[in-house]
Amino acid sequence: MSGAILLFLAGALAAPDDFDAFFKVFAEKRAGIQVLEADVEERTFEFGEVTLRKGKVLYGQPRRIIFRFENDEPTLMVDDRRVYEYDPLEEQLQIYDIDDSPESSIFFLGFDGDAAAMREAYDVRLFTVQNDQGDQGIIIRPFKENMDNAPFQEVSIYLREADFLPYRVHITLDDNARMVTEFSNYTTNQREAQTRTQMKIPAETRIIENGEVSLRSVPAGGLLVPEVPLTVKAEQTPKETTKPEPSAEPAVKVEELPAP
Repeated sequence: MSGAILLFLAGALAAPDDFDAFFKVFAEKRAGIQVLEADVEERTFEFGEVTLRKGKVLYGQPRRIIFRFENDEPTLMVDDRRVYEYDPLEEQLQIYDIDDSPESSIFFLGFDGDAAAMREAYDVRLFTVQNDQGDQGIIIRPFKENMDNAPFQEVSIYLREADFLPYRVHITLDDNARMVTEFSNYTTNQREAQTRTQMKIPAETRIIENGEVSLRSVPAGGLLVPEVPLTVKAEQTPKETTKPEPSAEPAVKVEELPAP
């Protein structure tokens, strides 16, 4: 992946006491969030090429996350252990179930306030970095004995100071593929967000469920999935008015990958 930049996280790692204290505060900051929305910019670096997608992410309790991208890109929803992926160009909805395993928590990295399961299955540590948005982060690596079967090599989550929500997630998938997602313009617990906690599937969409073409048909008025929306009880925070520049990188050591 010639020319791509690797973030080399050489910040100080926390001692065990600090580590436990951090995750206690981490959970407390997330406790009041019922639903949140943010703008996303996702850059994928693979074999020397860069792909950019822009859109929005919605996360709600308990464990529902939706990525909606621009330009007819597929919409992805994970509702606990059930995944929905709608492709408007193919006019197709894929539904599949995932195991109740730590890997299923990968979809919720940076938003879920409970990190206990992740810490049991992965090497989870803290790092520090110089950045105006926040100087703390979480780095996640598979244990050495699980490296060959892990879905990623490393995940770095950069957290905002005020609420520990991520402003950047950097995922190293393998030696040739990396993904950097920037988050900005957060809103939390807004009542109108309740109407966006489901996916609207248009009529005549083909449904494939766990690899099999479903006999279910989408009615003329369309279909909402899942059937039950999430509930937002009250508005608590206003919409942000500023958006950080996605190109701003933290002041950490960087190194360039060698040409393949």
